[in-house]
Amino acid sequence: MLESGKIKELSPSLFLLYAQLLEQISRPAPAIDDVSFKRNKVAGKFYWLRRVKIGSTIMELSLGRETDELLAVIEKEKKLMEDAEEEIKTRENLVGMLREGGVNTIDPLSGRVLALLESAGVFAAGGVLIGSHAFNVYGNMLGYKFPFKTSKTADIDLSLSIGVTKKTTDLRTAIMESGMGFLEIPALSRKAPSTSYMIRNSEIKVDLLTPLTRGPDTSKPVYMPSLKSYASPLRFLDYLIKDPVDAVVVSGRGVLVNIPQPARYAIHKLVLSNRRPVRLQLKAGKDLEQAACLLEILSLDRPGDLYPALTDVRKGKSRKFEVQMLAGFEKVCKKSLLTKKAIAHFEEHWSTVQNKD
Repeated sequence: MLESGKIKELSPSLFLLYAQLLEQISRPAPAIDDVSFKRNKVAGKFYWLRRVKIGSTIMELSLGRETDELLAVIEKEKKLMEDAEEEIKTRENLVGMLREGGVNTIDPLSGRVLALLESAGVFAAGGVLIGSHAFNVYGNMLGYKFPFKTSKTADIDLSLSIGVTKKTTDLRTAIMESGMGFLEIPALSRKAPSTSYMIRNSEIKVDLLTPLTRGPDTSKPVYMPSLKSYASPLRFLDYLIKDPVDAVVVSGRGVLVNIPQPARYAIHKLVLSNRRPVRLQLKAGKDLEQAACLLEILSLDRPGDLYPALTDVRKGKSRKFEVQMLAGFEKVCKKSLLTKKAIAHFEEHWSTVQNKD
């Protein structure tokens, strides 16, 4: 049983509403807010333009001289946009019902930033939302309400593996020309490119991260071709973002994102809690609380998720990763953050993994 005051189960109706929103938002719809058509008269003849708003910039694409065929194409697209408008209203209604029902939500500004990243194609390019915003999404995905202090954050952490080739987007341009007041945060070395962006007069920050899979620890930024931007390398991130899952952020009209598998997130948090420097021990405590929340839920509702994630620890990661995971698990147990059932669930799967060596 989940401890009272820590994790609360959402009603089945809210769980179904979330599933409905995810299904709706997974179907691509034409943009309707940022696209319009304009008719110009030049030397007595009519020509059409397609106007697209990207951030604070409006671009105009010439469609050519007016013909019956061109008018038919324009009318067809307008019809698609009208249909999309109805679908978007449905999504907005679903988000409203979920918020009223008391699901896990984020602040409006963070929601707008995530919507910007989605519209810029970041998640289509393979970007994975990690950190506390991803943890917040797990609650709705798994059907639970998390304590506010456990999921609160002002950082939006994005990770992308080197070599992802799904799609390409210019993330830096999308952020800097969004009209939201973003500033580049200078790197420690003046010669190094920025990997973080912050909204002026706000705590909201976007950090770009990428796995560090070989060699010594380094802070040297890595160029990400899929985003046309630089990211900071981070040890063990490859484990976290392997085989991410689709999810939806309950904000605005819903934001479709990629997040790590819950079991991998929990295990990575156990490890991360032991890698934090002394000055970040407050965050280390939060790491353990988030790991405990997910391990508890997985033991109840998704007992099969933990075994493959632990198998990958044993087979695919270093001995150091394994030692830090177990040290984090020991801390969670000592702090009494897990029930006996969740502890037994973890230990049973880990023992099975070890015995298969």
